[in-house]
Amino acid sequence: MSSTTETPVSLNKSIKFILYVRVHIPVKDHPEFFKYFNPAMDKVLAEEACRFFFVQKQHPDSPGYDPEVISFVEGWDMDTDEFLDVQMSKFYYEPYRSETAKLYSKPLEFEFWTPEEGKYQVKLPAAA
Repeated sequence: MSSTTETPVSLNKSIKFILYVRVHIPVKDHPEFFKYFNPAMDKVLAEEACRFFFVQKQHPDSPGYDPEVISFVEGWDMDTDEFLDVQMSKFYYEPYRSETAKLYSKPLEFEFWTPEEGKYQVKLPAAA
């Protein structure tokens, strides 16, 4: 019998910044977006410094709901200068960048955030 107890895991000790990205893609173009996005995301997740990668769409019950919005959140164990200079120049961001940019109905938005000490946790199910 497996346990259903969830164990909080603190993530912020090895995360120097969190990247929040929002793109606006017409709903009819979401499959085309993910066709290019998914292979790039897989490569990013394979990076040693990438601690997590979450992708989400706005819930229909959200105030100001916009079905075009796709958001992703990445946790990184590197400083933002290294991320911009080294990570973002990796070859595998193509053709994702050039092909998905054609789909944007608004400019891509991004922000860097710093996790609050001791306040960035995820609850994972206990191992069976």
